[in-house]
Amino acid sequence: EGFLFEVMGKGPWPDLYPKQGQSGPHQFAWIQVPTFPVTFSYFVKTPENPIPAGNYISSEALYRTSGGELRSNPVASTLRIEGQEDAVARKIAAPKETYIKRHSPPIANRDTDAASAQAKLMQVRQVPGNYTPGKGITIKVQWSAEELEALEQFAYTEILPEGWAFKGLTPGQNDPIITPSIDKTGLLTFIWSSPTPLPITLEFTLLPPADATGNQRLEGQAIYHWRDKETRSAKLITDLNPNE
Repeated sequence: EGFLFEVMGKGPWPDLYPKQGQSGPHQFAWIQVPTFPVTFSYFVKTPENPIPAGNYISSEALYRTSGGELRSNPVASTLRIEGQEDAVARKIAAPKETYIKRHSPPIANRDTDAASAQAKLMQVRQVPGNYTPGKGITIKVQWSAEELEALEQFAYTEILPEGWAFKGLTPGQNDPIITPSIDKTGLLTFIWSSPTPLPITLEFTLLPPADATGNQRLEGQAIYHWRDKETRSAKLITDLNPNE
């Protein structure tokens, strides 16, 4: 309690990280996963009169492989005021699982807030019909919300079918500051570090390979911070068939 985020330190900076002066929980997110092992540092400002005991930091990693969200085992550390006995050096009577549960933010509350923010974000993807192999196709995605305050950070990922490539962004008034490189395949990432108030519109062109056949699937998802919490939108899934 009372510890505030200051600034990132060394290491591969995540795409999303807390704002200066933000209190916990602190959330760090990489849109494109860096090469493991990953080590990074950040600085926090301590309160002038911290609680003498019980300053715990509890952390866990959230990640995905080929399925749903997974969580690592929680790791808890104890901070001590300089000159006091190091609480880590002495045996703690309660099992570690007990104090992690006691001092960690309630997961149920976090999930409820995330679900509320997800429900309020409306998103529409427009695709002009199906696709023609070897010919560019323009994708337009728009996000809006009637009851959602301005977002703190916003990112969008699009998973392309095999062989499809990013060919460029249609210029607009609220374009992301980070866009994929031309001819990027696989996972596309668009990032707004200081997004304008909703609605946000993104329009870009993709090129399917000349030998593309059958059903092709686009899968997109927005990742954003709302009320100091990272939230993921519902997935946008569009199946395309070749034009006859």
